[in-house]
Amino acid sequence: MSGPHPAPGRSEFGRVRIACEGDPLDPASWSGTPAGLAAALGRLGLLVDPVDVTPLLHRRRPGRMLAAGLHAPAALRWAGHSEVRPVAGWLANSSAGAALQRSARYRMVTRRRPAACGVIRMRGQFNVGSALPSVILDDLTLAQAFGHNWRGMGAATGRFRRLAGRRQRSAYREAVACGAASRWAAMSMIDDYGVPSARVHVVGCGVNGPVRDVPRDWSLPRFLFISMHWSRKNGDAVVSAFERLRREQPAAELALVGDHPRVDQEGVRQHGLLPRNQPDAQQRLRWLQERATCLVMPSQIEPFGLVYVEAGAVGVPSIGTTVGGAADAVGPGGVLVDPHRPEQLLDAMRRLSDPSTARRYGELALRHAERCTWDAVARRLVRHLLPGRFDDEPDLVPVDRSSRCAASTHGG
Repeated sequence: MSGPHPAPGRSEFGRVRIACEGDPLDPASWSGTPAGLAAALGRLGLLVDPVDVTPLLHRRRPGRMLAAGLHAPAALRWAGHSEVRPVAGWLANSSAGAALQRSARYRMVTRRRPAACGVIRMRGQFNVGSALPSVILDDLTLAQAFGHNWRGMGAATGRFRRLAGRRQRSAYREAVACGAASRWAAMSMIDDYGVPSARVHVVGCGVNGPVRDVPRDWSLPRFLFISMHWSRKNGDAVVSAFERLRREQPAAELALVGDHPRVDQEGVRQHGLLPRNQPDAQQRLRWLQERATCLVMPSQIEPFGLVYVEAGAVGVPSIGTTVGGAADAVGPGGVLVDPHRPEQLLDAMRRLSDPSTARRYGELALRHAERCTWDAVARRLVRHLLPGRFDDEPDLVPVDRSSRCAASTHGG
């Protein structure tokens, strides 16, 4: 832990910086997480100072970073590269080695900014110095990203893995508290980076919009799949399981939202991209959520899964994945399946096709979502950043070594 911090003066008390790659106030940045948190901090009476720490290297290579933002080998093959391993490694190395540039960018951007009382860092992959207390909100550590080949990060070389790992360890050590979205990420902070468990807290991630009980027709199973990454979210497995389910229940429906391929199959409705920054698209998405009886997203890996919480916020239960931190996003409002076992997925869809079962899980999902609002997450972070405020706000779940997920990785 860093040394003691000076007591904030009257002019700076109440101003908090949010630092991340991309504009923290843009709903398109990190699935709207920084923007949702910023809005909640404002409702708590704090002034928000957004800080974009995107390295200049990444600003100058938007096409390459687009490929890095996807699963790099697949994106590069689509672009016409026959030999992808060297380029994929370059992309992963660039991403892993950017921590030092993020730290420098933060210092440069904040040099003439108004004084603040603390900093919230989105992802613990850069330093902000010890002049101000800081907390981290992270849903995935680099050790987990390398171990699960998150967006092609498995192609990073050993040198850059060690460099990025040291930088992340330094960032965690500098923070007064490390906020993990899930117990999965929390245990990696402790086991892979040596952060004392007393400084690690599961704060969750928040839902954009109100939590409300929406009346719906539970008599027919209407499944909803939302994804910008078809393969990682296990889209083919969902369509295959639904095809088998529909032989048993001909009235069942499946709505696909996101970057999905064309699926010509009975009962499947295709809606394509519904961007967060387009009001008409978001209105259509809300209509689909309010009509659905179950969200199904058995991802190959899911660090948290805001989409589960967003479904729960309108009373929709979820079928989530056992790999990653989805257990804390789904909570009691759904079931988890092994993404590599198709029979588990089909059994879960059969189970959630029963109207009374789906309704019961939907009620539990709604109650769980009330603890996963951005206001609640903001209070948890501020509680650890500025002691004395919101001391009565408990963490989402306690950090418990006995709850460690088998999918966690070591060796970052």
